[in-house]
Amino acid sequence: MLRKLIKYDLKYLNRFLLALHGYLIVSALAIRFFTPILLNPFISFILVFLFMMIATVLMTGTTVMAGIRFYQNLFSDEGYLTNTLPATSGQHLFSKTVSGSIWACINVLLTFICGFIVISAPLSRAMLDFTIDEMLQSAGFTGEYASISPAAIVIALLVFCLFGSIGNIVMIYASVALGQLFPSHHVLGAVIAYFVISFTESILSFISLVIFGSGALRSVFTFNPDAVNADFSTVGYVLEVLRITGVLMFVVTAVLYAVTYGIMKKKINLA
Repeated sequence: MLRKLIKYDLKYLNRFLLALHGYLIVSALAIRFFTPILLNPFISFILVFLFMMIATVLMTGTTVMAGIRFYQNLFSDEGYLTNTLPATSGQHLFSKTVSGSIWACINVLLTFICGFIVISAPLSRAMLDFTIDEMLQSAGFTGEYASISPAAIVIALLVFCLFGSIGNIVMIYASVALGQLFPSHHVLGAVIAYFVISFTESILSFISLVIFGSGALRSVFTFNPDAVNADFSTVGYVLEVLRITGVLMFVVTAVLYAVTYGIMKKKINLA
């Protein structure tokens, strides 16, 4: 039954997200192959701007579409039919987490790939008016971090974004579930819950970075510019932020998943 639930959830999301992500790919290819022909910086800027807008909208839209599916299938009138299926609350939640996470990860991967395509365009390379060595040095690939390749940082960011996209799916599911606790206006309640959760997570991230971060990292978040200038590396900063926020993200995601499961058992009365 679980495989069927995942199949139908993916089928619903595919109807919208396949076409939308097609626009992202087309815009990236247009920048890559048309800018050498046009040789017009203004038109190239417009194309890059449109690409960034499409990528931003899709990042948000993918999560929102998964949230809409979660709400409609479980808490709207359609939920009465869902209740007749021989599946537990845990199976429904897991299937929607899997299907939503699949598309969230696809979105991240396509955004990275399309971003690489855009950067590889001749105009983009011309705008990067510095050598690779200068770029690496300015980014902090020196000293103790000299042995770390830029590719390793990109891979670390990619992995972090993939797990972060899964966390965003769970967060929006938790928001929808918490919205059901409001006596009326459940959708508005879900929106409020989402912003409250996001704000709380941001505060927890800030506190965690201040408490568990190194001296240079702590100086960034306590606004001590002298300490930042004296002992700061972009690479070290990124790695430390990924480490601390990654642990926090895992904990928050697990808590939100458990909260969502508990609300689902209570509100839709599935075994």
